[in-house]
Amino acid sequence: MALLVYRDMVITANQVEGNESFVIEIEREKVDPLMEVFEGQFDHLIDHLKLINDRMVLVNPRFAAK
Repeated sequence: MALLVYRDMVITANQVEGNESFVIEIEREKVDPLMEVFEGQFDHLIDHLKLINDRMVLVNPRFAAK
């Protein structure tokens, strides 16, 4: 079993067309539980990033539409 240790997490995105940029900052104590939800898979986490009302949000996969 691998032990993963995470620090603060910052997720950034830039629009391909235009100059909008988006940032999500996640505090260290919330990173481990968050990564457990996404089974430690960053690509799974990325699949759940959405733009809603001009804000980048991370949608909980438990509540995401199938």
